[in-house]
Amino acid sequence: SVYTASRALLLPDLATELTGQRVREQFGWLMSVPNRHQVVWHIIEDATVISVLNGLARFTAMGYADAAGSVSPHVFWWNGTSYEQLTHVRQDGTLTLDISPGFQAVLAAITMDR
Repeated sequence: SVYTASRALLLPDLATELTGQRVREQFGWLMSVPNRHQVVWHIIEDATVISVLNGLARFTAMGYADAAGSVSPHVFWWNGTSYEQLTHVRQDGTLTLDISPGFQAVLAAITMDR
């Protein structure tokens, strides 16, 4: 559907409805909307978020570049009150991650849980 991207507005309830996973509010979730046909998310629970973030960044950039109805090439993190953009495109076109102090604290907390 050309309206799939609008489902991003329903997160995290959409994720819970489709997967049964509940959001740990102190960790949040990752989300991207590469094009009008795709909404991608990951509920942060453990250290797997590190590899997920890398894969999600690549998937999102490809979905943005390859599909009709491009929305955004970026991955965002819900920090409990708003979304923070984690990816950025350099002038040469390469994708980089920009980890904020808040997201760094989440990464530190989940790697300590191991």
